[in-house]
Amino acid sequence: MEPAQIPAGALTHINIAFIQFTDKWEIDDSSYGSQVAEIASLKDTNLGLRVSISVGGWDFNDGSTATYFSDMASTSANRKTFIDSVVSYLVKYGLDGIDIGEHCRP
Repeated sequence: MEPAQIPAGALTHINIAFIQFTDKWEIDDSSYGSQVAEIASLKDTNLGLRVSISVGGWDFNDGSTATYFSDMASTSANRKTFIDSVVSYLVKYGLDGIDIGEHCRP
């Protein structure tokens, strides 16, 4: 579904899933930036709509990304980099929050 087709008037919240982060613990803006901006713009005409990103998900469950969350959380410096990146991303697109994916190995 294209962002313009979302029936935003009937919604209170939209979670954009799944935004990834890199092995440098920064949100990866390379794949979905234009779609995130389009979805966030729905807030302009739908007052009260909250748009958040969902990070992680099943993609971080096996293979080279299986330990991304635990590796990111393993040091204060990694957590700070991740948090700073999330805040910057939320501000860049005017988003309201973040949901951390649940299908990730500890």
